[in-house]
Amino acid sequence: MSAITTRRLATRSVPAEPVPTTAFLAALAAPGEQAGWCAQPAFSAAGAGAAELVTANGEGRFRDLAAALDGRLEDGIAFAGGSFNGRNWTGFEQAAAWVPQIALIRDENSARLVATAEQADELDELLARGREAVAHASARAPIAVAVRAREFAPADGEWDAAVRNALSLIASGEMEKVVLARRLRLDVDRVPSPWDLAAALAERYPSCLCYGVANKGGAFVGASPELLVELDGLDVHASPAAGTIAAADTSGLETPKLQHEQKLVVDSVFETLAPLCEDLHAGPSTAVAAGPVQHLATNILGRLAQPAHVLELVSALHPTPAVGGLPRDAAIPFISETEGFARGWYAGPIGIVRPDGGGAFGVALRGALLGEGRIDLFAGAGIVEGSLASEERAEVDLKLGAVANALNL
Repeated sequence: MSAITTRRLATRSVPAEPVPTTAFLAALAAPGEQAGWCAQPAFSAAGAGAAELVTANGEGRFRDLAAALDGRLEDGIAFAGGSFNGRNWTGFEQAAAWVPQIALIRDENSARLVATAEQADELDELLARGREAVAHASARAPIAVAVRAREFAPADGEWDAAVRNALSLIASGEMEKVVLARRLRLDVDRVPSPWDLAAALAERYPSCLCYGVANKGGAFVGASPELLVELDGLDVHASPAAGTIAAADTSGLETPKLQHEQKLVVDSVFETLAPLCEDLHAGPSTAVAAGPVQHLATNILGRLAQPAHVLELVSALHPTPAVGGLPRDAAIPFISETEGFARGWYAGPIGIVRPDGGGAFGVALRGALLGEGRIDLFAGAGIVEGSLASEERAEVDLKLGAVANALNL
C-alpha cells in the first residue's frame, strides 16, 4: 500500500449551481488526469485531480484502502475501486482510492463544490477552477462511433467449450456455479468522451449505480444494475442480482434454474453479512429492468452490530457468486485460466466513500473501457447445472447491448 501522511487534508465547501456532474467533469478533467464519477437515483458526484491517491494489492487490498482513508476525510468524498481478481489493465491499479482536488456533489435539493488539498492556501485556486467548470458545463455531445473491426475473447467456439468444461466440473461436484465473461473489442474511428458516454448511460439507466474512472490508462465507465453494498451509519443494504432473461421475454424469471442461481448469490451475501449484523433480513426476489435484460434482484437490509468502514464490507463480500462462483477457491482460478483476457476492473467493486466511512459500491458491470482507438465491452453469464452454452452466449450478447446501445451501435 502506498504511504500517506497522518494529518487531515485541508477542505473547503461552497454552494454551486446544480449542473449535471458529467458535464462538469467534461469541462474540468484533462485527458489522462485522475477523475471519478458516481451517480445513484438521488445522488451524484464527480471530481478531478487527486489531493491524495492510495493504492493497494493482494487479497486484502480493499481493507487496506479502508485503513488508509480512515480519518482522512473532513468533507466531500473519495472515489475507490479495484480489479476483479488482480489481473489488471495497463495503467489501472489492483485497487485505488483517491480524494479529488475539486468535486461537485449533488443531491435532490442542492449542489456544492468541494476543494481538497494538502495545504489550505491551495483551496482558493481549486475553487476558482471548479466554478469555471460549472460555468462551462454544457449538454453532452452526440455519440457517433464507426466500428472498423470487432473481436470476441474468447471466440465463440472457445467460449462454448469453456461452458462445457464448467458444466463437467459442476456435474462432478467440484463447482456449483461459475461466471464466465467475454470481452468484445471494437476498433473505432474515434473514441467518444468518457463523460459523454457516462451521461448517455445515466439517461438510459437512471435506477442503476453509474460509475466512471479515468486515469493514465484510459477510462472505464458503466451503469451497474447490482448494488454490492451501501452503508449509512450502521444501516447496511445489498442487492445481489443473478438470474437474467431478455427484457422482451414474457416467460418470467421463475424457472428452477434462475431461482437456483439467484439463491446461491443471496445465500452467500447473507451468510457474509450475518455475523456482522444484529439484525438482517432478505426480501423476496423481484424482477428488475436493466435495459435489454431483466434480472432477479433481492434486497438484503440490516443493521451492523459494530461500526465498520464500507470498504471493509466490500472486502468481505467481493467477489460474490454473481460475478465469480461457488466455491470461490475453485471458481476464481477457473475464470483466470479459461477466459483468456484480463477482467481488470470489470466485475470489481467501484463507488464512493464518505467522511464517516459510509458509502455505496456497485459491481462494475455493463461497462466500457475506452482506450486509444478502441472500446472494450464486457459481459458474463452464470453457469449452473442446466445451463446451455448457446443460451448463455445469447445472454452475454444481450448484456453487451446495454452499453452498445448507448454508443448508438
